[in-house]
Amino acid sequence: MAWAMQRRAAFTRPAGNIFAFVYLVQSMVDEYRCEAALTPEVSQADKLMTVSPNDWIDVAAVFAQAQDLYQITGDLSATFALVLGGLDRVSSFLGYAAATIARGEYTPQQWSQVGPLALVANPLLGTPPAGTPVGYDGLGALVEGLTASFGRIAQSFGFLVEVDETTDQTSMFLIDPEP
Repeated sequence: MAWAMQRRAAFTRPAGNIFAFVYLVQSMVDEYRCEAALTPEVSQADKLMTVSPNDWIDVAAVFAQAQDLYQITGDLSATFALVLGGLDRVSSFLGYAAATIARGEYTPQQWSQVGPLALVANPLLGTPPAGTPVGYDGLGALVEGLTASFGRIAQSFGFLVEVDETTDQTSMFLIDPEP
């Protein structure tokens, strides 16, 4: 979808968000649509290939590692790379998690410990699974609407990522994690 969205659809970066967030959302939507199309029998055939709410702690741990890395080294560039890598894991995880709800394997309440899922679940669950055509306009609106969620997710882990609209420069700041 990322290639299609950038090459075939009229799409601009939502103001205040970095393009990396756009790509992360596109990946999350792709993961959701593919996973939501699976039957429960296929999705549960191998427990190593699915996610559960208990897996969240391992996904979220990378942000504590990023905080530690910065505190120890002061290397903001390496910390930023680690944060983006963590958000990449989050995007796949959230796509898979929403798909387990769509397939009826879990309820939204069972995922309540995964705060970021609350930011993206409803739009994802309203998106048809793979195999059902969705026009570029529909996907573009979905991606644009969800992009800011990744800024809020980063903030929830203590990282404020901003883009200067004049210079197109990205900045990242360590902040107190949101509760």
